[in-house]
Amino acid sequence: MTEQFDLECMRFAIKEARRSVHKADRVHPQVGAVVAHEGKRLASACHGDLGAPCDHAEFTVLEKVLENRVLVGCTVYTTLEPCTTRNHPKYPCVGHIIGHQVSRVVIGMLDPNQAITGKGILQLRKAGIAVELFPRDLMAEVEELNRHFIRQQAAQAAIVTGTAVKGTQYGFSSIFDSSAQDCVVVAQNLRTLISAGFLEHIGPVLERGTKVAIVLTTFEAMSAISEAARDHYIETIRDLTRFVGDLPEVSRKRLRICFHPGATSLSAMVRRDEHRERMVFTPKFATDTDPDNRVFCVVDRRDNREIYDRLTAHLTYIMQPSALTLETMAKRLGIK
Repeated sequence: MTEQFDLECMRFAIKEARRSVHKADRVHPQVGAVVAHEGKRLASACHGDLGAPCDHAEFTVLEKVLENRVLVGCTVYTTLEPCTTRNHPKYPCVGHIIGHQVSRVVIGMLDPNQAITGKGILQLRKAGIAVELFPRDLMAEVEELNRHFIRQQAAQAAIVTGTAVKGTQYGFSSIFDSSAQDCVVVAQNLRTLISAGFLEHIGPVLERGTKVAIVLTTFEAMSAISEAARDHYIETIRDLTRFVGDLPEVSRKRLRICFHPGATSLSAMVRRDEHRERMVFTPKFATDTDPDNRVFCVVDRRDNREIYDRLTAHLTYIMQPSALTLETMAKRLGIK
């Protein structure tokens, strides 16, 4: 295989990347992949090819286009480092490449996602596959093509563990979605979230299989704050009771609502899925003093396991089985 043929395949992979098709939910990378053997280009694909906007380029070319071909000894040219994680039941591209026993992979740019950067290369090398990079000028072309994706990943990495001002990525609609395995919200009372459409949002999330827990403070703790706080609390319990009563049985089983005095000092949202565990919280004093521009503290378990585990240990404590249930609280307040 000549150097000239290598360059032709790399350029063709970039050309394929420019065809990428994506869902409009977020910024996705532009990725193209080419498979070649002994100086002949066998097949190519882009991200979202063949009418499947969520499918990665490497998966498409290996498992769809070349489904029945023996690919031992082939070279894969891909503009982006192959992924090492996918949400179940999907399989990462590194696994597909290794499974086909290709001999060599040539990569246009490292994945800017810090959870993946370099891991694809490492896994390929451990499997005995030769790994090379595009030459500098072609790498620069791939990076320019993906500048928005790179910028987005850099912004996310900057706030993984630290503080950030209120924004859409900290809203419940971003944290509580059906791709999460389970979510938890801890608050004094849900009045603000309910007014913003929280219950309408989590109904479909529960239906799709995500488990949701809501932890609120006790009636006694809220009554001690003010008469208005007490009234808001009663209104919240009434709304929650009505909401739970209208849920299908299968969704009701996925929702847990309990009460603990510990919820008076912390507002927090926790999201867990197969690959990531993240907590977004704000101290109550930050909410009270500047509710429209509050500071959020973001802790990602991948980056600060000790802090995350200690916080979730406290969360487990206030959600202990002996905690008051919604049914019990509603009865105490005379709500049916």
